[in-house]
Amino acid sequence: MEARLLASDPDRVTRTEEPGNWEIFAILGVTLVLVLVFLTLQAGVIPVSVIYLLDFLLLTNIALGDARKRIIPNRVVIPATVAVVALSPWTAHLQGEGYIHALSMSSLGWVFCITWMGLAAYIASGRLGGGDIKFAGLIGAMVGIPLAPAAIGVGVAFSGVYALVLVVSRPNKDIKEFPYGPGLSLGCGVLILYIWISSMLG
Repeated sequence: MEARLLASDPDRVTRTEEPGNWEIFAILGVTLVLVLVFLTLQAGVIPVSVIYLLDFLLLTNIALGDARKRIIPNRVVIPATVAVVALSPWTAHLQGEGYIHALSMSSLGWVFCITWMGLAAYIASGRLGGGDIKFAGLIGAMVGIPLAPAAIGVGVAFSGVYALVLVVSRPNKDIKEFPYGPGLSLGCGVLILYIWISSMLG
């Protein structure tokens, strides 16, 4: 009995101490949040800065949750989508042409990303879940049209890089579930950061 326990202990310790790849995204997320806080302090706490900062914090929270638990909860995504659409007239990249225009562009961004990710889920035969589809819609609502295709495209590219990292770092493991939330969040976050900096630099 003692020999069996001793033999199994190293395996158990190895599994416990193995770092999760989500920590990479945690570091990137915290770094970008600090950059956004610095820019907010430099530009003044105005509604546009606050909205972008909250968007980024939301993306970071969803990314970490999906990386750790492999789930994107409806109780977060659905209310956040409604709030993002409602606040779209106060975002720098959608304001300026009227309240209705901003709401329309945000809603069309949601429709585009929901449709695109839904088709991808159909083609992938179950590898994409309903949470991924609804989260893509949230991203589309954040950036709106015409930026939604860019946000989802960059997010998919980052997801591919993350998948490659998982495969290379765990060559002896069969990865059955892959979290798309971190890659999609990072792609949208980078685009929002670019929009924000551009709006402040004029």
